[in-house]
Amino acid sequence: MAIKVLLTAEEFADLPDGGKEYELVRGELVEMSRPKPRHGAVTIRAGRLADEWAERTGAGQCFSNDTGFILERGPDTVRGPDVAFVRKERVQAAYDARTWPEFGPDFVIEVRSPSNSWREIREKIAMFFAAGTLLALVLEPDKFGEVHRPGQEPIRLELNDTFSAEDVLPGFECKVSDFFPKL
Repeated sequence: MAIKVLLTAEEFADLPDGGKEYELVRGELVEMSRPKPRHGAVTIRAGRLADEWAERTGAGQCFSNDTGFILERGPDTVRGPDVAFVRKERVQAAYDARTWPEFGPDFVIEVRSPSNSWREIREKIAMFFAAGTLLALVLEPDKFGEVHRPGQEPIRLELNDTFSAEDVLPGFECKVSDFFPKL
């Protein structure tokens, strides 16, 4: 019989990465595949749009590159969205965290990779919502975006539709196609 060893967020933080990307899901290491170029291009574009808005408005701070957030304890879950936004009044708590902040960012953007199933994406978003995230945008590169809010059905936005969420991101507005760099 194999014994399963669950890690805490602090033990996870102390692991050498060996060049691999992981998330911690309910105490277990989950290896992540490296993003392909299109995924990386969409992620940096989406992050730039969100970060420029955050800087222009002073509303808070954006984080990218799968910055970790502790979403659950006992067993611990540390996950990172492609892009995260944290309101100004919570940014210092994020910076002061010993490892990662113990809350969900206010807004997350996930770029769906071919290796991600929609079920996996929705489960990850549900974990963020359970930890306090207010809004999620899932981008299907060059096709559409899905707006997710806790307790509501996702809203699909086509390329020419406008994404905005005044209650969470006052003044942030752009066409869905703006998230996708032109080839």
